[in-house]
Amino acid sequence: MSIIFFDGFETVGTETGLANEAVVFPRIDQRYDRAQAGPTRSTTGFWLRDDQFGEGFAWNHGINRPNSLRVETLVEADKTYVIGCWVHIQSTTINSLDVITILEDLTGEGTNHIGVRVIDNTDLQLYRDPNQTELARVNDIITPGNYHYIELKCLIDDTAGLAEVKVDGVTQINVSSVDTQNFSSTVKGVQFGQMTLFGAVLTDIGEDFVAFDDIYILKTEGGAPDDFLGPKTRVKSHPPSGDNAVTWTTSTGTVHYTLLDENGADDTDYVETTVDLERDEFDLTNMVEAEATIYAIKIEAEATDEGDTNNTLDVEVESGGSRSETSYTVSDPNDTVYNHYAVVDPQGGGAWTLARVNAMRAGIEFNT
Repeated sequence: MSIIFFDGFETVGTETGLANEAVVFPRIDQRYDRAQAGPTRSTTGFWLRDDQFGEGFAWNHGINRPNSLRVETLVEADKTYVIGCWVHIQSTTINSLDVITILEDLTGEGTNHIGVRVIDNTDLQLYRDPNQTELARVNDIITPGNYHYIELKCLIDDTAGLAEVKVDGVTQINVSSVDTQNFSSTVKGVQFGQMTLFGAVLTDIGEDFVAFDDIYILKTEGGAPDDFLGPKTRVKSHPPSGDNAVTWTTSTGTVHYTLLDENGADDTDYVETTVDLERDEFDLTNMVEAEATIYAIKIEAEATDEGDTNNTLDVEVESGGSRSETSYTVSDPNDTVYNHYAVVDPQGGGAWTLARVNAMRAGIEFNT
């Protein structure tokens, strides 16, 4: 199985300690990340809040701003998907909160394959099709006002479909040989969020909020892991000091590496190049977390095309002289985030270790 998306929203905020303040991140909203197929830029943004650990951010779904976030995957059929996320359930009464929805299409409503939602505040329901036909339900499993880690493993098929739902690492729903398919078996995306309220519109105060954090999406690719990951978190790292292979041009009067250590787009501070095959690589802050399983590394590069032609940007990881990368055609005149997911260490193709993560470099390469 291959990790095709994960995020903890740690690199998109501006300041922690604002638990009940709106922090706008203007680059992403519904169609957030095209999972190695090119990004889509948002023009409206969405809101952040402090996460449950007090060290970063969570996506503030809101209770007075019901909305959703869609992750676009590569067009796939006959694949098993595993999806997980932290979700905070508000303590006030709600009709339903769609936590995870598997989408046949991204063009609008009426394209749901299956989904998991919280209903009547404390119950969890697995449903299929746009009519939300119930497949299974478990009562009194959700505690309002708390975070839960909810995971869905599913295969989309009209007769041999399967779905298993875990809450905080424990299986609560498990069905097989059922219809989990809308029209075709194609999966184009995963949606997080969308809510219906009882009563008046409320404000985000105290524990009365809905938030999502530490999302991951896996799909079958022929390899390990091939199952639930369980509650996980994302740790961020920035370029901390002088870097290797300083080749791109810096803006005037600013140290080269600090331009990649900014939170939020800045049209006056940047690195740039117009030289074909020019590469820039950066050391990163060493991780100080305890040794643990590392499932993937995600490199985020923010770029803007200021020229008249489409250029190619490679976002890469360098480890022990070996590289892996994802190539993008950059044509957007706005600041856009491009990602590379490194599930294995490019040096030898094995699993990442903390020592190898601390020794790696992040890189960007320009191609005309």
